[in-house]
Amino acid sequence: MAIKDWFSFIKKSDEEKPTEKMPTIVKVVTGVVIGLTLLTFVLSFSVSSDTENSTSVNIWLLIFYVLVTYLIFSYRFWDPIPTDKRGALTFFGKPVQELGSGAYYAPLYIFTALPVDRRVRQKEFPAEPENIYRGDMKTKEELPKGMKPPVRIPFRDNIGADDAKKFFGEEYYEFKLSNNKGEHIETLRFEDHVEIEDDGLAKRVTAEPIVTVRIKVDRATDFFQNIGSLEDAFQQIEDEIFSVISNYFSRMSLAQALQNLRWMSHILFEAVQKRIGEKGEDVKSWGISLQSINIKVINLDHGLNSSISDAAQAPFVKNAKVITAEGEKQKLTLEGQGAARAARDLEREVLFGRGKGFKKIAEEIGVDGESVQAAEVARELSSSENNTVVVGTEGLSQLAGMATALVKSTSNKKSVTTDDSKTEDSNAADDSRTEAYEGDDDD
Repeated sequence: MAIKDWFSFIKKSDEEKPTEKMPTIVKVVTGVVIGLTLLTFVLSFSVSSDTENSTSVNIWLLIFYVLVTYLIFSYRFWDPIPTDKRGALTFFGKPVQELGSGAYYAPLYIFTALPVDRRVRQKEFPAEPENIYRGDMKTKEELPKGMKPPVRIPFRDNIGADDAKKFFGEEYYEFKLSNNKGEHIETLRFEDHVEIEDDGLAKRVTAEPIVTVRIKVDRATDFFQNIGSLEDAFQQIEDEIFSVISNYFSRMSLAQALQNLRWMSHILFEAVQKRIGEKGEDVKSWGISLQSINIKVINLDHGLNSSISDAAQAPFVKNAKVITAEGEKQKLTLEGQGAARAARDLEREVLFGRGKGFKKIAEEIGVDGESVQAAEVARELSSSENNTVVVGTEGLSQLAGMATALVKSTSNKKSVTTDDSKTEDSNAADDSRTEAYEGDDDD
């Protein structure tokens, strides 16, 4: 095997494609080291032949051993790139070659390798839910360590299709999506129609969008040359995301934003692709491929959530109240019917008892039943505290009958009373005569 083949290491990337071969600068440095090694080897023999009987150290042979050791340890079997990373070979800090995982060749002290995570990385913006601080804060110094404030976007009222085309432009109002073969598969269009307009989401409100991004480093040389670290990459991606969101979401209602999340996510995807240099020619490539970007959720404040919850619960509360009212109505109806039935039964029994009483009175005093009933009514009227009675035309005849019955009843009572008085007077006269007779006998 040739020496150049021994030093030309072809790595395999994630896509099973070979990376770049050894760059020229590496070959030049390696050639110089190999040349010096051969030269010292030859010189070591010439020195040893001249000083066969000398006890001095052969310096050229020593240098030869050092150079051989240098070439051996320049193959980084002792410091390979981990399997979850890829790397960039740098010449005094400048990236010159892509490196895959595993051992690689790089002349010591001249070339170094910078590893970077080759896996798909995901991040949530502005921060993970537990790291978002929503407390009162007047200055940034009051922000707890490791926390980030929420990003609040003001939304406006609903807009129509004409306003959407004016605000966003025809190229963004409607997207025609294609597959890798260029075939049209779907059309994304801004949906301006809102199904429900009275739930509070079609008005001017403020909310917090949460976005998730997934990226992957494909070329470490471009990555280290144009961006440097994943933290810087995510920071710039976050700035681009919320700049676009603020520009678009502030021109639509929250209800429209919620029903156009896919449309908005596609706009964000294209904007971030341009920012990282994956699409377009204005920015140098960061060596990053954008896997996905999605608006995960739009968080509402507690008051708006409560209002929406109340609006959603209102029909159920209304139905519950209607059912309760109908039950109460049915309950009162049944109770009223029961009370009326009981009162009717009681009245029937009272009337039945009164009828028997009137019949007995009529038989005892020798008058008809109508006269007895009229007398009873007159008695009740006379005993009532309210002595004002209003009667109609028919009531006059009834009052006359009542008066007649009252007179008859009174005369009957007087005759009975007179008879009783006469009987008592007769008894008293008899008693006085008896006492007189007893007095004569005593004389």
